[in-house]
Amino acid sequence: MDNKRGLSDVVTAILFILLALSAVVIIWAFISSFFGGIDLDTTSITDRFSIVSDSVLDNTEENYIELFIERDSGKTELSGIIAVLENPDGVVISEEFEGSFDRYSAKKITYYYNDSFGLVKFVAIVPVYLIDGEKKAGIEADRYELKDSDRVVWVNYDTGWKFPGSVESVDNGVGSDTWINLDNVKADDEVPSSVNLNSGKSSDYLQASNFGFDIPDGARVEGVEVKVNRWAISQPNKDSKVNLIVGGVIEGNNKNMDEVWLLNTDTIVSYGGEGDLWGIDLNVNDVKKDDFGFSLSILVPGYLSPRAGAVDYIKMKIHYKVLE
Repeated sequence: MDNKRGLSDVVTAILFILLALSAVVIIWAFISSFFGGIDLDTTSITDRFSIVSDSVLDNTEENYIELFIERDSGKTELSGIIAVLENPDGVVISEEFEGSFDRYSAKKITYYYNDSFGLVKFVAIVPVYLIDGEKKAGIEADRYELKDSDRVVWVNYDTGWKFPGSVESVDNGVGSDTWINLDNVKADDEVPSSVNLNSGKSSDYLQASNFGFDIPDGARVEGVEVKVNRWAISQPNKDSKVNLIVGGVIEGNNKNMDEVWLLNTDTIVSYGGEGDLWGIDLNVNDVKKDDFGFSLSILVPGYLSPRAGAVDYIKMKIHYKVLE
């Protein structure tokens, strides 16, 4: 009787072992099918990879996710790591990042994804081993669910309207006419700076700068917007050249408008705006300098004279984004 009971216990143990092995085979078969039928070598089971705590950063503006991966144990030769992203709808994308991972040393990877993918909910990592010269994907080593604090976004701001601290009348090199009462441009008070125009000539450049913009370091300039209150005196006139000044030099697209200035009727016009960099690669240092500004010249659109133009004020606003 005791012998029969002992034999029964052995048979039961063998059955449990067979069932466990079957379960392992089934799981491995599922994982292999997910990664294109690559077989998993048993040596990979001794290796351990993890996503470093608090290292995940998702830049939702530029569509990339950054994370650090650490190899905690194991010696199997590594081909790389597969990063797997999943959005809230269950859509999964992945990319392999080749290269070895030293033990106990964190390595950064940056995964750029398409804007249409949407919000990243999970990131997972899967080691890819190099066994007998063949790549073999392991099992998912670690998975991380992103929190709101892991996502950084660019937030829109602007400086508000600023009047210039400096105004000049700068010769345009073709015998131009000079602006007078320059300080009147610095305030919205219906007291203008003006210029008399001769037929066939354009005015000096009326240049406003030193706006004193307060923009945090690391911000990204997104647009420059300028408002000018102006009118014509005696006869209508027109814009000639309307540009920004960068580093004390006229730069970028000419924003002149193909319309006459209304006679003795002040008109507020806008040049540029949010998202408009005037064809210039501007940065924060450029726009914060005293020699950054706005330049305007006008001309007589015909042969009648005398003519004159008046500018009550020039003011500028910078649109920018800050990473938060």
